[in-house]
Amino acid sequence: MPAAIPQIPTQTADLFGGNITAQIPQNFVDASRHRPVPDTQEVFVSGTYDTDISIVFDILCRVEGSDEEALAVHWEDVAVEEGRGQRLFNQEGVQVPGLPNVKAFQLTGTINKPSETTFTALLMTVIRLEAQDTDFVVTVNVPFLTPEQVAAEGMLAAPQFQGELSGVPGELLQAGLAIRDKILDTLRVVNWGLFVAGEEEEEEEEE
Repeated sequence: MPAAIPQIPTQTADLFGGNITAQIPQNFVDASRHRPVPDTQEVFVSGTYDTDISIVFDILCRVEGSDEEALAVHWEDVAVEEGRGQRLFNQEGVQVPGLPNVKAFQLTGTINKPSETTFTALLMTVIRLEAQDTDFVVTVNVPFLTPEQVAAEGMLAAPQFQGELSGVPGELLQAGLAIRDKILDTLRVVNWGLFVAGEEEEEEEEE
C-alpha cells in the first residue's frame, strides 16, 4: 500500500482557545465563521474548491465501560442515522506521540444514502483521556462526490458494496489519511485545565 501523501502545507490550529494545538492544512478555515458550532466542538472546512474534506474535533464525556463499548458509542453517534447506510471497515489501536501512555483508537468506515453509490469516508480517532473523564474525538470526513472518485478508490466503498477492493487507497483517501496522520502526529494539549474547567461547569449546573 502506498504511503499517504505527505506534502500538504499545514498551519497551526489553536483549538478551544489555544488549549489544544494541532497542524491542519493551510487552506482550511474555521467553520464557526459561517455557522454556529458548539463550545465543545471545533470544525474546519476546506477554503478552496479542490476538496470537500472537513475536520471535526469533539470534547466529549468519557463513555463508561470497555474501550470496545466506547468506540461503538462514538461510531454510532456519528455514523448511525435513520435512512442512511453505514459500514465500519477497520478498527485498531494507535499511538499519539504528544499523548504518551494514553489509549487511542482509529475507526475507518463509510456512510451514504442507500440509494446512492457515492459515499463519505469517516476517519475517526478516539482518544480516551481517563484521568480527565473525557473522550477526545477527531474525525476527518472525506466525501466521494462523483462516480470517478468512487471508481478510483480501492480501500473503502459505499456501505452496501459487495464486490472486491484492491486494498490500495486512491488519491482522495490518501489525502484524508495524510491530514489525519498529521493531526495526530502534532496534537498537543497546552493546558490540561481545559478539561478541569469543563468538569467544574458541569458541577455548577448540577447544583
